Amino acid sequence: MVNGKKTTRYKYNKNNELFSYAPKERQWWVTGFNPYQQNVSARQLEAAFTVNFKVHKGMYSAFRKKWKGDKRWSFQNNKETAQFLF
Repeated sequence: MVNGKKTTRYKYNKNNELFSYAPKERQWWVTGFNPYQQNVSARQLEAAFTVNFKVHKGMYSAFRKKWKGDKRWSFQNNKETAQFLF
């Protein structure tokens, strides 16, 4: 388990935020939902999950090396963060 901070964000129709969660304390699982948005289809959704490896620079390097060829992942080397977008 990565002990770095994690965030999650869900959007629909490209620009409408459905849900965003960025806990202040470290979490092992970040997810959520908005019960007030009932009529959003799966095709409209975009999900982004971000992991901050700032305190685990070696783990960031290994993770980036393993996943940098996967187009769903993006990396910010100056911040040691990885983001999974789908």
